[in-house]
Formats: sequence, C-alpha cells, structure tokens
Amino acid sequence: MEKLEMTVDGIEKTFAVNYLGHYVLTQLLMEPVLHKNGPSRIINVASIAHSWMDNYYTGLKSNQCRVNWKEVSKGTYNGNPWDPFGADGHSKAAMILHAKFLNADIIENNWNVTINSCHPGCIFDTNLHANVQLQKTIFYRIFRLLTPLLFKKVGQGASTQVMLACHPQLNGVTGKYFQDCGQTIPSPLATSSVIAQELKQFSQQFIQES
Repeated sequence: MEKLEMTVDGIEKTFAVNYLGHYVLTQLLMEPVLHKNGPSRIINVASIAHSWMDNYYTGLKSNQCRVNWKEVSKGTYNGNPWDPFGADGHSKAAMILHAKFLNADIIENNWNVTINSCHPGCIFDTNLHANVQLQKTIFYRIFRLLTPLLFKKVGQGASTQVMLACHPQLNGVTGKYFQDCGQTIPSPLATSSVIAQELKQFSQQFIQES
C-alpha cells in the first residue's frame, strides 16, 4: 500500500491482513486441531522484511525495548507516522512473534502441535505490486528485466513452506524460524519473549473486544 488505510474494525490494513487475520484464524482452528489423534503443524509465513521493525527502535537494547501493539494497529510506530516499511516490518515480525508465544503455550500444555515461521524468499511475479505507482516508470521497466536474476520464482518461493509442512525430519521441531529451507535466527526484536507476550496480550484483547 502507498497510504494509510484502515479496516472497518479500525485496524491498519497491513497489520490486519498480514498478522491479525492469521492470528484469529489460528485461534479458531486450534480446538479441532487439538482434538486430532495425530500431530499437527502450523506454519507462519513471515518475511525477511520483519527486520525493518528494528529500525524504529534504534538506540535501545532488545531486552529493553517495548512495542506498543495498539499503536502499531493504528498505523504509528514508536511515535513515527505510518509508512509502508514500518507497516510491513511490524506485521511480518508479528508473525514470527506469534509463533514464539504460541509455541510457549504448546510446550506448557504438551499439545501434539508444532509451529514454525519462515521467510519464503523474495518473489516478484505476484500481484503484490499492482497498486505501486512505480510500475509506470522507466526504472520499474528496467528493473523488471532483471528480476529473473534477483528473485525466486513462485515455485521456489513455496519450497520452505512445503518443507515445513511435510518433511519427516521436522517432526517435533517447533518454535523455529526458517529461510531457504534451513533454520536461521530472526532479527533481535523478533526473538524477544517480552515483546511476544505484549503481542499476545494485545491480540487476546482484540478478540475479546470484537
């Protein structure tokens, strides 16, 4: 998106689409998932763009940082006005943090479920750029010619998610972050248990008030 847009619930649209809707869906599916006899896997598709969130909290150590998720849901980031990088960064970090706090619940309750998050890779051939005015520029047309060298194809972009969903070697692996079919570590703020719990509290309150 190129400007701040809100949902009918008063939530910044990027945050609603990229995180909050997925959180609500996961909550609705947890009961039937927990009643299954066999193990289940939850995969949160995030993005390397989650690291953009850290740029809005520079000068703070990760263990001292706090994120006001209610403020984020309205389209402001640590006092900074809405911009597409802040919106995308916070929403993608939220997907990783959601996996973190739900994983804590899974372990505490000994549920037969795993949850992991991943970066699918940078993929250009989608409709995500449909509303970007840059498409009308010469720069965009030149850049478009280089995309086969710089970006993954759609099928390649699905490989990490498919691996997380199906690979037998990942039985029991939970609470991790993956990129290019390998486990890696997300940015510092996306590993914070405190920020994850703050997101959990905000998300639960949103459901209660909806």
